[in-house]
Amino acid sequence: MASKGIEIAEDGVAQVSMTDARAQLTRLIRMVREDGEAGAFTERDERRAYVVTPKFYEQAMKDWGFADRVWATLDRLPADAREQFNEAFKQVVVDTVHQRRRPAGDSDDS
Repeated sequence: MASKGIEIAEDGVAQVSMTDARAQLTRLIRMVREDGEAGAFTERDERRAYVVTPKFYEQAMKDWGFADRVWATLDRLPADAREQFNEAFKQVVVDTVHQRRRPAGDSDDS
């Protein structure tokens, strides 16, 4: 099988197969460091591990800790309050994703 090298997936992640990883490692790390996007190692076209910047990793750990505290708090709420929170949270996530996917300068004011 021929080497495919580093490919950019639809979600913007630079990925390389485990077979090609050794030959492409320096280039992949440089891409992650310079572009700030994640890199991934794949095996049989499935992602097995990621390469991220220290800043990304540190923020992810903070976010994970925060999420754990939120869920622990939610577990102490009555079921109806928990359901109301879940619905509001889903809407915030949908709105945030929509906002981030919108090209710069684009708005809903048209």
